[in-house]
Amino acid sequence: MNVAVKTEGESRQLKLRPLEAEAFAPFGQIVQPGEHPVPANGGTARRHDIGDVMVRLGEDSQLRLSIFDCEPQALPLRIDVLERHRLSAQTIAPMQAAEYLTIVCLSGPDGAPDLATAQAFECAPYQGVNYSPGVWHHGVVATERRSLFFLQSWQDGSPTDCEEINIPALLVTR
Repeated sequence: MNVAVKTEGESRQLKLRPLEAEAFAPFGQIVQPGEHPVPANGGTARRHDIGDVMVRLGEDSQLRLSIFDCEPQALPLRIDVLERHRLSAQTIAPMQAAEYLTIVCLSGPDGAPDLATAQAFECAPYQGVNYSPGVWHHGVVATERRSLFFLQSWQDGSPTDCEEINIPALLVTR
């Protein structure tokens, strides 16, 4: 699967890659079971601590918990809008999901998406993501079936809670 970034007549291919911690590190953290769980619930469960990832930069914000019910999207998929949460990390964890996609990029010096840093990741059903504050990303993309995702972020009701911007089209294909 490839992502093509089209800018003024040019097209650049980004190969879709598996979601791995090192590759995703510039954008945030992966939310998945770790290698050293701690026994919990009287030994009937294993707790996998993810770390202190829910960063909040706005003092007046409240933790917002949501469930997104996502329809599958067919490939090729044209993406021409990205969003970011400048003052908050955002965690997305699959609940009832098959594989899904996350498309991300960093901010440039002017704050706009730097499409040269764009990456497309294919996430396994047991992997969630935590976007760092200010990371541009596309909304959750379910690919195989209708899927449920748990989302959390800090929000204060201001326009910085979720900024959206139109971009030159990204085309995700197999």
